[in-house]
Amino acid sequence: MIRLNKEAPNYFEGYLSNGKPITEENITAMIESAKVSMPQGTTWNTDDKYDYRSFVIDDRGANNVGGCGSFSASLSDYIFGKDAPVIRHQNFDQLKVGDVIWMKDSSTGADHVFMVTGFGNNKYIGDYFSRGEGNANSVVHWDVQDYIFRWSATKLAESYIYSRY
Repeated sequence: MIRLNKEAPNYFEGYLSNGKPITEENITAMIESAKVSMPQGTTWNTDDKYDYRSFVIDDRGANNVGGCGSFSASLSDYIFGKDAPVIRHQNFDQLKVGDVIWMKDSSTGADHVFMVTGFGNNKYIGDYFSRGEGNANSVVHWDVQDYIFRWSATKLAESYIYSRY
């Protein structure tokens, strides 16, 4: 099975790992490339222990991330470069394609990490963001629609965005 990268490329300020400038269009193109390498339904779970050491969701870089965290961290490193700086925030109005979200909700037990892959509008429901995720029912899923306005106050307060823009 093809994975994104064994070792992520280095970071160069203002550029993606493919040498192109950091733009939403270029990030989207790299996400599309990842979809070819790891299509919908590709096995990605905690049983296979896809551990990955990254600064994306652990600013100390001291711990490996597994499951959904390893998918999102390795995808982010593939796009931006392993040493790209990370800014952690909770301003969901500033969400961008390529951002990683660690969604938590202690009232429901939710704890999941995924990458923002796009934005859209459902004329019946409203604005949404799309996400790519690993270890969702033990496989990779792409372009799952999610609606911030449906998130509980607890989920919004406990979740974080990790941006490399």
